[in-house]
This record gives sequence, structure tokens and C-alpha cells, in this order.
Amino acid sequence: MPRPYHSPSSIATGANCPLAWYYCYHAGLREADIPWADIEAGRVVANPRQRGASIGKAVHAELEAWYGFGHGGTPDWASTPGQIAAAMVPYLPDPKRCDVVLVEQPIGDVSTGLELPRPPTALVVHGVRWGGFKDLVAWPDDAEAARLGLAPGEPILIDFKTTSDLKWAKAVDVLRRDPQACVYALDVMRLAERDDVQCRWVYGQSKGRPRGHAVDFRLTRAEAEAALEGPAATAKKLDAIEVYADAVPNTRGCQAYLMPDRRRDRQPDDPPWAGGCQYHVTAGGPCAVRRSTIGFVALASKLETKRSNQPMANPPPIDPELQKAFNQLATAAKAPPAAPAPVASPPAAVASAPAPAVEAEPAPAPAPAPKRRGRPKKAAEPAPAADGLAAMLAEYQAKAAAAEAHVAELEASLAAARDELASIKAAIVGALS
Repeated sequence: MPRPYHSPSSIATGANCPLAWYYCYHAGLREADIPWADIEAGRVVANPRQRGASIGKAVHAELEAWYGFGHGGTPDWASTPGQIAAAMVPYLPDPKRCDVVLVEQPIGDVSTGLELPRPPTALVVHGVRWGGFKDLVAWPDDAEAARLGLAPGEPILIDFKTTSDLKWAKAVDVLRRDPQACVYALDVMRLAERDDVQCRWVYGQSKGRPRGHAVDFRLTRAEAEAALEGPAATAKKLDAIEVYADAVPNTRGCQAYLMPDRRRDRQPDDPPWAGGCQYHVTAGGPCAVRRSTIGFVALASKLETKRSNQPMANPPPIDPELQKAFNQLATAAKAPPAAPAPVASPPAAVASAPAPAVEAEPAPAPAPAPKRRGRPKKAAEPAPAADGLAAMLAEYQAKAAAAEAHVAELEASLAAARDELASIKAAIVGALS
């Protein structure tokens, strides 16, 4: 039976493992949402997934407040989420310099029969109802568009993202095929009656020093619809899942969120990997399928490969009024340094140090010897005796024999290694076949 709507995140879960999708969207097994205040205060111990989701929602709330949505338009810039949001602000349009601002608006115009906080409407693409909420759609004025490096007179679709490190920001070629970007872009095209739209994904670094980064790209209607053909086919397959037996597990999908465990307090007996699918028994879930060894090999190869991301974009120019205020603060008169405390004179009872003895005048240095031109002649060495030659010959022969034995040992080790690699290769080929 078709669902009221499909979200891009649900399609990503179903494409990775249909059984995990069944647990989440049919059985309703989901990790609890933990407020960031409880995690930061240490009242609740959260796993990395919960921590990442919690800080992401908190940053979203601060940015939504900046745009006058949510808890009254008063962001707390001093808080941890506020500092991350502040690092993203230079890449975002100022709400006071926008003609229209839409925050957290549902996509589509087809009713889902649901009420908030679930999407009340959906966008139909390829026969699938897509639901979700756009973070921000804005029409900045010409001056603000020029500051941000955007085309003037056009709407801009913006999505807020948080990541532990900016190196994980998605590249342009990845975002142009991303289901969320394509669905949201099609909805903006519907609203603006256009066939293309400019998009900006703004990332905030949640670990270490807060930093921001923007990835700009443009999507056309034809590109977005073509990119959604595969996800739409996946959605129709997921709609056919009614009971547990219909959901076929993907044993290679167990490696989702699996990373090397690099904790400083990790014990020698602890497994070298941490995380993984939240529904697997190793993470406390109900799924007991055996993880694929090939999946581990693929994951290790992926972790070893360096990701090639877009170069970090330069931040847009700072507001002149803010720059002026900063300069006034930097050039403000500073208080003079405190005078050093006077050193107390030694008490009278302390005897004064004895006067240094008068040293005799040093004798005049001898005149330097005249330099000799040319290379100095090396003294001739006496020729070795006959018994000395015999000893040197015996030592050379002993070293040569030892070197030949070492070479033979290395060749034997190399042959054994080749045999072992051949057996491993045969085992892998057998497992793949």
C-alpha cells in the first residue's frame, strides 16, 4: 500500500537496507530525540547519531529564530548551537535585506491527510508523493545577492547542514543528484514558476572551532526529474513491503555509520569498529543477520581513500557597519601596564658579597702561523703485512657468506608470502562467485 508520502531520508534508508526501513517506518523503532541541553549538561549519554541529530536540530532552531521563526526571533548566539549558527550566518541572506523569506515550509500542494508536525502536503514526482520541509527560500535584494555572489532577482533555496568536520560537506556533483536537493528544487520551481533554481547548502562545523562553508549549485527541472527516477523506483518497491517477511535484509548495509573506534580509553579487548546500523544486534537492535565480509572490505577501502571535495569558499565581505564597530573596539585605548613592584633591599645583617679578585692581564696570543697554499700532503700509510692481508681476506669471505645466506632467507620469505597471497586471492574469488 502506498505511504502518505516518502521523504528523501526514508528513501536513503530503504535503499541501504529494506529491513532497516521496515523496522523504522513500519515497526516504528526509532532512536529517541534528546534535547541538546541534556546532552551538553551530561544528564543523558547519547550515541554519535543521537548527538549529531540533536546538535543539528539545535542549530536549526537558532537559525530559524534569526529569521523570525520558532521561539520568537531571539537566537542565543553565545550558546554552543548559536556559535555554530553564527559561523554559518556570513553565507546566509540577511532577513532584513530580503523581499520574501519562507522558513520551514512544507513542499507540494497535494494533501497527505496528515497534520503538523508531519507534512500536510506532498509533491508528486514520477508517481511518488514526496514530503518534507524546506529550511529556507529567500528572495534577497540586489545588494544582498551581490554580497552573497548570487544571481539578482531570483529565489535561492538554502538548506542548513551540520557536520563534525567540513571535509564531509558534499561536493557539487553529489548534491546535483541528491534526492532532497532535487525534490526541494522542483518545489521552488513550482512556486516561482521557473525551470531552474539556484541552491546553496550551508554547512556548520559542530566539533572544534565553529566554521562555516557554502556549496553553490544550480538545478534545472530536467536534471532534477532525471535524478529522481531511481529513488522513485525504490519508493515503489518499498510501498510493496507489508510484513516482516517482505523486507529482505542487505548484509552489506550493516556497515552504515560504522567507523574505526579511535577512543583513547578503548580497551584492548574492545572491537576495532564502532557504530553500525542501529537495528543490528551489536547496537542493541533486533536484527541478527550476519554482516558481509565484502562490506567490511569495501568500507575499509572507502575509509582509506581521500575524499575530493570542493575547495573551501571564501566568506562574503563583512557588513561595513560591523567592520567599523570592530575597528573601534580594536583601536580603543588600552589601560597602561601596571608598574612593577619595588624590589626590597636586602637586610643589613646579610654580609655583602666579596669583591672579585683582580685577574692578571692575559698573555698576548701567539701570532698565527702562515697559511699554506694547496692541499696538505697525506702521510703515507705503511703497507700491511702478509698476515694482515690474509686476515682481511678471511673477514671479507665471512661477510660475503653471511650476505648470501641473508639473501637466500629473504627469497624464501618472499616465496612464502606469494603463496599466501595466492591462497587469499583464491578464497576471495571463491567467495565472490
